[in-house]
Amino acid sequence: MQNENSTKSDKQYIKELEIALTQSEEKFNTLYNHSPDMYVAVSPKDGCVKFCNKTLFLKTGYKEEEIIGFPVFKLYHEDCIDEVKSAFADFVSTGVVKNKQLIIKCKDGHKIDVILNVVAVRDDEGNILYSTSSWRDITEELINKKHEIENEYLLLESQRIGKIGSWKIDLEDKLFSCSKEIYNIFEIGKGIKLTKYNQLIDYIHPSYKKTVCDSYEKIFKDSKPFNIEYTLLLKNDKIKYVQASSEPLYDPDGKIISLIGTIQDITYIKNIQKQLEEFNKNLELKVQEKTEKLALAIKQLAFSEKMASLGSLVTGIAHEINTPLGISLTASSHFSKITDEIKDVYKKDQISQDDFEEYLNTSYTLAQLVNTNTKKAADLIKSFKQIAVDQSNEEQKTFVFSEYLSETLTNLYSITKQKKVDIEVECDKSISINSYPGAFSQIINNLVLNSTIHGFAEKDNGHIVIKVHKEEDEITLTYTDDGVGVKKELLTKIFDPLFKANREFGGTGLGLHIVYSIVTNILKGTISCESSLEKGFKITISFKI
Repeated sequence: MQNENSTKSDKQYIKELEIALTQSEEKFNTLYNHSPDMYVAVSPKDGCVKFCNKTLFLKTGYKEEEIIGFPVFKLYHEDCIDEVKSAFADFVSTGVVKNKQLIIKCKDGHKIDVILNVVAVRDDEGNILYSTSSWRDITEELINKKHEIENEYLLLESQRIGKIGSWKIDLEDKLFSCSKEIYNIFEIGKGIKLTKYNQLIDYIHPSYKKTVCDSYEKIFKDSKPFNIEYTLLLKNDKIKYVQASSEPLYDPDGKIISLIGTIQDITYIKNIQKQLEEFNKNLELKVQEKTEKLALAIKQLAFSEKMASLGSLVTGIAHEINTPLGISLTASSHFSKITDEIKDVYKKDQISQDDFEEYLNTSYTLAQLVNTNTKKAADLIKSFKQIAVDQSNEEQKTFVFSEYLSETLTNLYSITKQKKVDIEVECDKSISINSYPGAFSQIINNLVLNSTIHGFAEKDNGHIVIKVHKEEDEITLTYTDDGVGVKKELLTKIFDPLFKANREFGGTGLGLHIVYSIVTNILKGTISCESSLEKGFKITISFKI
């Protein structure tokens, strides 16, 4: 009975061992085949692969039948085949290869950088049965390392190009370290080694030493970074401008363990700033000088325009006066002649009643003709004199707006009739204001001349409408013509001095600028314009009275 129980116990124990072994093998296979490293067993006799893990297949792209039984050398890249053979020889003689950097060649030709470690599996007599080799993929590590090196190089180059040096002080061991650019900025020779921050203080201009030292000490006191500019005094009294910044680094407990900082050579920037400041000063003077000259030139041109306007009026009025004066002169000459004739007849006592009646009728007609035309000439002269005096005199006075507008347009008749311009006026005759009549005369003159020269330049006739409207203490004057108009994109420049919408048709380019100046400066009002090509031109003027 005991033997039966013992047998059952032994069988159960063996079964438990088998189960444990199976589980152990499964765990090993799982770990072995899912390891990120590639494992391969190689025969020391012929170098052929005996077995490998699945990771190797996944990474290299080979299939099992393409690797098992084939020399392991086919998996290595030709660039490192000599090193592979050397490593294999070491393995055969020692049974170990440690941390050998090699290159694996994948089936598709791309490379994998690996670290090779090999351990021999021996029999009871110590003979090598096969190797267990591990290839750890370090491709990503090498790429990262390369990037680190490139970044470090770029940082150093950036510091060199930007003339920025960096430094660090380890407060625990009191070690000071700095980049090469610090030596270049402070022009420190190769024979001098910087081991303390205070060595840099010796190169600072005396007037800045206290500022720098105080900023440095303040980091410990207030734990705040600093950013300051100061001057270096180097050999041969050479001056350099630098900008320095520093801030503390802390341990997990909040204790300052080190300081880091940068120093940048800003001498070039400072020199450029000084040159710019000097240039700006000179530029301001030049701009002011040019502005004054331009203002004077515009003022002189405006005066010339004003005189030209008066000249046009003089020419026009002279032409208009010539007609009534010519008629009056002809009539008076004829009256003198018939008077001499009737006088001779009377002396000879040959005058008849019919002759005397004819003389009386003719002389009456001539007298009426002379009276009418001399009155017309007198009115023209009076109107012109009033407008001319007002344009040259900027004193305020009270006047009836419609009457003064009529007188102004009368003086422009010689100009407007050439283009057959019809002018329509809408103005309440009761509007009387105390203002500057000469200013309104110049406004109307320039607007009408602008329409005649530019608006109707390509037309045989034109139509102008002037509307004056009063509401409470504000006067609004709208001036509209049906001329060629102005492009919308030019409207923002229409009141600029010397601006001409069409340079073919002459003019000084100051007419509308003068109008703008009178409205804004003398009348303290506002002015706006509306226009588009082939749709005429409209000016709106508003001012308080």
